[in-house]
Order: sequence, then C-alpha cells, then structure tokens
Amino acid sequence: MDREYCTRLTSVGDTGHHRGAPRLGTADNWNLTIAGDVETPRQLNMQALAKLPKCKQIVDITCVSSGIIGRTENNEPCKQAEFTGVRLTDLYHLVKPTGEIQSIRFVSRAPGGCGPAHEKHDTSIAFSHGCQDDKAMLGTHLNDLPLPYENGGPLRSIVEDYYFYK
Repeated sequence: MDREYCTRLTSVGDTGHHRGAPRLGTADNWNLTIAGDVETPRQLNMQALAKLPKCKQIVDITCVSSGIIGRTENNEPCKQAEFTGVRLTDLYHLVKPTGEIQSIRFVSRAPGGCGPAHEKHDTSIAFSHGCQDDKAMLGTHLNDLPLPYENGGPLRSIVEDYYFYK
C-alpha cells in the first residue's frame, strides 16, 4: 500500500495573517538573497530558483514544540511530507562561499511568532550540517504542488534532523 503523505501542515508560526498583518505578497514578488562571506552574492526570484537543479525529500514533519502538525486529505494525522526544492549545496556552488563560514542564517520576510512585531523571524544552522548534500534544502513544493504561504511558502528551509522547526 502506498503511504499517504501530508497534504497540509498546521502552521506554528506565520499563518499568512500574522498579528493582524495581511499576507506578504505572492511568489511573483519574492526574492532569495544570498549574501555574506560569498564570492558572488545573488538575489534570485522564484523563476530563477525554478531553473536550478531540483531535489526531492521525504521528511519527518513532527514539530519539536507542537508534535504532529501534518494532516492528510482525509484529515488524518501524518508524520511525513514530500518536498521538492533546491539543495543548499547547489546554492553554495552558485555563490562560492569564501573564508571559514560557521553558520547559515535564514531570515524570513514575515515576522516571528513571538518577540517584537517589527522583527522578522530568523534562525540559523551550522554550515557543516547545511552543506551536506541531502541534509538541507529550500522547499518550493509540497507533494508536487506549489508550497502554500500558510505552510511557509513560497520558499521554506527544510533541514533534516531539525524537527521541522528550522
């Protein structure tokens, strides 16, 4: 029997109407900025990201703070989802890191779920973890459909072993 992956996720952070603010645009006006200790800083829109090599990962989506956050089309709890996106290692090759990078910082366009409303959500991972080929990616699709804003779309970090909170 085929496994039924989660088709929707319960958002623990930004729901699209965070703290009374409206949704922050559409995928058409989103950009990924890669800067810092890199030889070639880049700003990529979603169309440019779509041209990069794709990868798929089936990931455990048990949230460290909320337990099971996934549901199937039949509203049954589930623990895994299939994401498609771009490996962080492919982005590294594009921008060519320089020096000795110790961490990768992700900064959201949306405010965090706690703290001052004017501060954007941000988190980081060790570079050594993020530069392993199949450990970290930026997801653009959930089960072959564009990742909904309510589930972190149009682009969210997917980091293996980090309990879906990174």
